[in-house]
Amino acid sequence: MKLRILRKYILMCTVVFIATPISVFAEDEISNEVLYHKKTDNGMVVEYEKQSIELMSALQNISWTIKDGVERRTGSFKLSKGKRVTIKFHLSSNSKVKVGIIDNFEHKTGVKVKSYTNVTIAVPKTSTYRVFVSNQSGKTITVKGTYKY
Repeated sequence: MKLRILRKYILMCTVVFIATPISVFAEDEISNEVLYHKKTDNGMVVEYEKQSIELMSALQNISWTIKDGVERRTGSFKLSKGKRVTIKFHLSSNSKVKVGIIDNFEHKTGVKVKSYTNVTIAVPKTSTYRVFVSNQSGKTITVKGTYKY
C-alpha cells in the first residue's frame, strides 16, 4: 500500500515538474561565450563562440566586444549553395572591419565596412559556415546586431 502511494506521489511530482512553465524574456542577456581562441599565421587571434550547430534558418543576435587583431566567429550552421546570409549591425566607432561568412575550409566571403552594415551574402557552395567580424582597426570595437540565414 505504501509503495503504491509513493509511486502516485512520484508520478504527480513528475507531471507538475514537466508542466511548470519557465519564463524567458526578450531583453534577457544573450551569452556569446567564447569557446576557444586560435592564433593564425598572420598573427590574428580567432575567437569561436560556444554555440551548437544550427540546422534551421534563424535570426541570431550579435553583441561582441572585439579587440584589435582579433577575429570573432559565431557558432556554425549548414547552408546550401545559393542560400543567403543577411548581416546587420552597428559598430561602436567608424572603424573599418571585415565582415562575412567563412566555411569549414577557411574560405571567406565578405566585405569591408564602417559604422553600420546591412549586407546580404550569397552562399557560394554547400558547406558549414560561421559569420565572422575581423577587427584590424587599431582599436577595440563593439558590434551589436543580428544575422539571419
